[in-house]
Amino acid sequence: WVEAFKDPRFRQYGEVKLEEILAQTPNNTYSNFFTKAKIYTALANDDREDYYDRAEEYYQKLITISPNMPKLYREAANMYLKQGEYDLAIVNYNLALSKLPSLGSYGLNTTHKNRIINEMNLNYKGLASAYEALDNEEKAEEYKQKVLELD
Repeated sequence: WVEAFKDPRFRQYGEVKLEEILAQTPNNTYSNFFTKAKIYTALANDDREDYYDRAEEYYQKLITISPNMPKLYREAANMYLKQGEYDLAIVNYNLALSKLPSLGSYGLNTTHKNRIINEMNLNYKGLASAYEALDNEEKAEEYKQKVLELD
């Protein structure tokens, strides 16, 4: 059934449904901003570049509300990576990493440490992808190694 996702009709149907969700989702809560940012990112492509702008607007609103939330920077970085804006992706992945608490922080239990490690992994993988896209194999390999070290 995975092959169905490659069918343009299936994608078009999915786009229509996501557009309906966007139209029904009010701009009045943090989670709605996040939902819209994710949907616009998912729908954005070369034919719908305006969706990147809309996603970016929502990510910027979210970051203004919660400037110390690493996930927001990572999600914005993922959008920039998809868009081919590799330098912006790198900046945002690094911002996400800078917002994470140190693994040696007092009071962190195993669950918290595992979540931090997971977030670090996601950002390192994103950085590796961005550097690969920029043909910087040395930096890409550096971040791939960091992922391996955390596993």
